[in-house]
Amino acid sequence: TCAEVLDLREALDNQHPFVAENGAAIYWPENYFSPPPANSEKIAHGDTTYWLHRVGQPRRHWLELLDSVAGEYRDCYRTFSQLGTQGIARQTGLDAARAQLANQRAATEPLQWLGSDAQRIAFTALLAQHGGQVVAGGRFLHIMDKQVSKGYALRWLAKHYQQQCGGEVFSIALGDSDNDISMLRAADQPIIIRSPVHSPPQCSGLHNLYTSTLPGPAGWSESLAKILDQHNIPLAGANR
Repeated sequence: TCAEVLDLREALDNQHPFVAENGAAIYWPENYFSPPPANSEKIAHGDTTYWLHRVGQPRRHWLELLDSVAGEYRDCYRTFSQLGTQGIARQTGLDAARAQLANQRAATEPLQWLGSDAQRIAFTALLAQHGGQVVAGGRFLHIMDKQVSKGYALRWLAKHYQQQCGGEVFSIALGDSDNDISMLRAADQPIIIRSPVHSPPQCSGLHNLYTSTLPGPAGWSESLAKILDQHNIPLAGANR
């Protein structure tokens, strides 16, 4: 979520745009792009103002849709809104403060699935009829607009960087799961990070694909260092 990423950005002193909620929400500091891209709205976080480009419908739309069309599946799931801070904390292992941040959403609604696989497939098809999609995460299903993808968010940001700065934009995407495939396909340099718990996503036909030799964060660091070195871009703080 935005709130979770802002917490990390502050720790890293990162002042650049970012994407949250599987690509459904794109944020950037108030004066980063001039003029601000169309179809965007201002939001405040503490003393700082950001712009938000929301892809598709807001969170409340999906909650209202679940109430209006998915009544027969009501016993098959619990949304984050229903779980609340304490319920999210129990299901995720987060402390209460971080669970609260995870529940501050702009355009998606996670839910804990309690039904069968057959019910999940039918539920997914029902939401698709109403302009939604269901994306499977590690613990939860995520309800969002059918337009949403990480690939769309990457292309959107790359376009606005190019308009702002001129010249070509070179994008690097690192991912380890199936919901990263659209982002990997949209990037100039796709990188698959090996996971210690599941097989890498299947991305046949990708030009210039690099797959890490190490899993997890070590693979992320290894891969990014290699690609930056290939393009003669020094790592910040590196002794060169």
